[in-house]
Amino acid sequence: MTTPREEAAASHSAQGLPPTVEEPAGVEHRARMADSPATLAPAATRAPAVRLGHPDLAPLVDEVVRRFASGRDPVRLSVPELSDAGRGRLADLLGLDRHLPTGSSLAVDRLARALEVEGAPGLRAVLEQLRGPIGDRRAERAVRATARSVLWAGLAAEAATLRVFGGPEVAATWADQVAAAGVPGGDVDAHRRVLDQSVACLRRLPADPPVTLAGLAADVTGTAHGLDPGRRVARLVLAALAVAFAEGGDGGAAALSTGAESARSLWEQAGIVPDPLSSNVLALGLRPAGADPLAVYLREAADAGEPVVLTLRQLQGWPATARIEVPTAHLFENPSLLAELAGASPPAPVLCSSGRPSMAVVLLVRHLVAGGAEVRQHADFDPAGIAISRWLADRAGTTPWRMGATDYRAAVEAGGPTIELAGLVGDTPWDPALAPAMNAAGRAVHEEALRTDLLAHLRSGTVR
Repeated sequence: MTTPREEAAASHSAQGLPPTVEEPAGVEHRARMADSPATLAPAATRAPAVRLGHPDLAPLVDEVVRRFASGRDPVRLSVPELSDAGRGRLADLLGLDRHLPTGSSLAVDRLARALEVEGAPGLRAVLEQLRGPIGDRRAERAVRATARSVLWAGLAAEAATLRVFGGPEVAATWADQVAAAGVPGGDVDAHRRVLDQSVACLRRLPADPPVTLAGLAADVTGTAHGLDPGRRVARLVLAALAVAFAEGGDGGAAALSTGAESARSLWEQAGIVPDPLSSNVLALGLRPAGADPLAVYLREAADAGEPVVLTLRQLQGWPATARIEVPTAHLFENPSLLAELAGASPPAPVLCSSGRPSMAVVLLVRHLVAGGAEVRQHADFDPAGIAISRWLADRAGTTPWRMGATDYRAAVEAGGPTIELAGLVGDTPWDPALAPAMNAAGRAVHEEALRTDLLAHLRSGTVR
């Protein structure tokens, strides 16, 4: 029996060719190919999709599909990591006498010729037989980018029309924040529906008269729970309110903090009542007319000098006869001042907002103003306190009291405790000189540091 080498030498001699110096491995490879089942099998088993689609070559198919899906027909590709069987099968497919190392460069045309198809288009057709239609990632990215651009442009245009922001620059800040967060899950259409509901909600804010959170949610989202904590629409709306009420920094600490209390404050500043029981106001010295149980209780508490907590629900349930006809009332920011008055009945009713005013505070102040009272309001000399004073004057009709530039300078010069001013102070319409004075001095004066002077004036009944 002759060997493959001897057969090759005899063939070359018969053709008048010199003896071959080919390695035995190459001759043995061709002999193996000649005797392989693929060579002897019917033509259907040699179809390109069958030959390339063997499980051992799956990593190679994955890589070629990935390259075609990039949007351009590849010229060369890098051989991926294959099993030993896969490397052998690739060598057989390409007619090689050795395995290609992982990472080797393989010409696409060579692979196409091995499969007996016409170049890259033919190879793509084989791949689509194996894996289905091959997308175009570049084109798809372009389409998604265009869709996102249209989405953000539409949001910016809608936001600019919302009165809750008070101006296009503030509206643009929120729209930019939303765009920077991207599209959750990449679903532009789903995110557009969420944004549409968010804008519809913001278009109703600030609400006056106040409405319940559940009522607003039902009107805008179709369910009373549509604005529950954690819902995407609720998060977007609260983020918008945080931007709207931050006012360049002078309400930022309260507006931009997180948690249920901050969310309640933001909703209430927008005229939305999350819970009529948790919205409350601290009061001392209220003597409403009428024989209803609440009016009787308040008069008795006032006589005893006992501070009371009134909920929004209680105030909303007051009958028309529950009038409080007093010439003046005072509203402080910090409950410690009202605590120092406890045990005695002050000359005029005293209220406390406990920081950011709730809807209960606003409703009681409006009730007093409607009865003819001047509600004199005082807060901390800091950005948040100034924002509170401005907001209450605009929304509830209060009069800032001992909150002028002269009062501030005297407090700083008195040498009492002050701290560094955090951020710039916004406009002070009741005394335009106050904001520049505070920004220039850079010191904050808390209400507690002024309590002795404030309470002395209150007890005496003097205006200044």
